[in-house]
Formats: sequence, C-alpha cells, structure tokens
Amino acid sequence: MNSHSWLVWAGAALAGLGVALAVWGFIGVGAGGRRRCGRCWYELAADAGAGTRCPECGHVALRDRDCTRRRRCGWAVLVGVVLMLTGAAPLAGSGRARRLWLMVLPTWKVTNTVSAGPYTFLELEARDETAAPPRMVEVRQNGAVVWRLRSFYPSLGGVSVADDGSVKPVGIGEDITGDGRPDLVVTDTHGGSGGLGTTYVFTLDPASEGPTLRPLAVLPHGGSWRKREGAAAWDFVAADPTFAYWWTSGAASPRPEIVYSWTADHYAVNRAAMHRPAPTAVQIAAWAGSDRERSAALGRDGREPFLSRALHLIYSGNAEAAWNYLREAWPAEDPLDAEEAIRAVRERLKESVLGGE
Repeated sequence: MNSHSWLVWAGAALAGLGVALAVWGFIGVGAGGRRRCGRCWYELAADAGAGTRCPECGHVALRDRDCTRRRRCGWAVLVGVVLMLTGAAPLAGSGRARRLWLMVLPTWKVTNTVSAGPYTFLELEARDETAAPPRMVEVRQNGAVVWRLRSFYPSLGGVSVADDGSVKPVGIGEDITGDGRPDLVVTDTHGGSGGLGTTYVFTLDPASEGPTLRPLAVLPHGGSWRKREGAAAWDFVAADPTFAYWWTSGAASPRPEIVYSWTADHYAVNRAAMHRPAPTAVQIAAWAGSDRERSAALGRDGREPFLSRALHLIYSGNAEAAWNYLREAWPAEDPLDAEEAIRAVRERLKESVLGGE
C-alpha cells in the first residue's frame, strides 16, 4: 500500500472519529432518570417540573421536559467538526479541503493592530487567497466599526523621509496638521510601475456624540511626509503622475515632486516650499551635454532625461530656465523640434495640479 493510500485511510478514520464525536456531542447525555436543571445540569428534586427554580443558577424551568432534557456538549461538536475537516483533506483534495476550512473559519484574519484611546486600528487580510480585493483597513471606536477601506494594498500610517534619507513610520495618533489634535493617516498604494496611490487623513478629535473619526483630506497621490524646520504641520510630498507613460515607459516616467501643506482646513500645493534657486547658463549648458549622452543609451526612453530635467525646473519655480534648457538640450534627430516639444509640455502641464506653469 503506497503512502497516499495510507493517508487516505488515516483521513477516513479521523473523519469518522470526528463524525462520531460531533453526533455524540449534539445528541448529548441523558438525565439518567433524574431531574436536572436545563441550564447548569444541577440535580433537582424528584418532583421538579414547570416553574421549578434551580437553587444553583436560578434558572426557571418553563416546561416539565426542561428538567429531563439531554445535555449537549458544545466542545465535542466543535472538536468533531475540526477532526472531520482535517480528515477530509486527503479525501477531498487540497482545493476542496481549503474551501471546507474557509466555511468554518472567520473570513478575515488580523495582521496588525494598533490601539489609541477609544480607537482600535486594524489591518486585515482575507483568508481566501482568491478574494478581491484581498486586504482591508478597519477603524473601531469603543468596539464599533466607524470606517473601513477594502483594497489591494491599504496600510495604516505613512512614512516620513528626513533630509539624511532616513525613513520612519508616521501618522497613527500623531498631530499631522499641527492643531494639537491626534490624527490618523491611511495609505492605499495602487501598485504598478506608476507608483500611484491615495492617502486619507483623519482627525481623532473627541466629540460628545457619535463617531469622532472625522475626515480631513483625501490626497490622490502616494508619497511621504516631511517636517519643515519651524513648521507645526507636516508637509505631504507627492509624485505628480501627469507625465506617467507620456513619451516614456512606466518605469522611466518622470514624477516631479509636489509639496502639499496644511492651510487651516485643507491641504494645498505649496509652491514656496517647492521653489529652488534658478540655474545659471553654465549649469544649463552642462546639463544639456550630459543629458544628451545619457539619452543616447536609453533607446525608446531617450526623451526621459530631457523631460525629467525640464519638469524638475518647472516644478521648482523655474519655468523659463526649463524652456531654455530644452532649446539647448533637445536632440536635432528627434521627430519633434525643440519648440514643438516645449508646446507639448506646456499643454500637458495644464492637466497637472499646477494647472500650467
């Protein structure tokens, strides 16, 4: 007899034992001719019947048969079901066995829990690997669910990136907006080479009535948080996806940075925080030469160095320098000439959060 046959026979025996145990637990143990409490199984007087109060637990029998009914065993039923499912695995095959388990297990399993005051923040994952979307973030206040997001890659909090490149988690019970109240950040990464996502910001400000989880902002970007020196609120630094897959592949798409700052009651683009000093003519000439060399090795993504450099200049408040750079750096062999490229970039910029230059 091969090993698979032994496994099948062992599974059948285990499943049979589980059936017997579950049936025994469901049928229960008889009273054996004695009168017993239907709740705690305490032995009562021989003439006990309807209206008799148990001296042990206080339960009152509503009918005579309540004092003679069988006592079911819940643990035996539960263990029996587990044994049946375990034994059925080699009989049903791995796929069917998994479906059997999913029928009795909770739909979601908790992968991360964070508590703050009356709030509990949870990250959950579907037990069924084929579920779509397979993950969820849930916020509970005093045990009641007040917000839930089901998606593919949601997570609690965000990350902050310091000037030295160090990364740390931020946004679970911290004062993100600088108003003295704790906040919550939930990040929903969309995945893919575009690196897109959505960031949700809530305040946890206490209120006298109802749920106190209040939405503050929905930022349609993935990004990181940054604390400027002297500022009370955190800035959100996002990558603008306007130019993703435009002239380049997804992996090579330029994603210029946008800085959002908290302004009283909402996040707004902070052009001042994005501003950088204008480059000199010598610096533009040096960039033009080095970027043409890099472009030659990139094949169909050859426009990426020019587009990335120009957008960096535009988003840092130096649009005129960007056009001068493109006129000097743009390769003569490109199907577009430099002025056509500049007009195309200007038009595309109108679709960005900057709304133009």
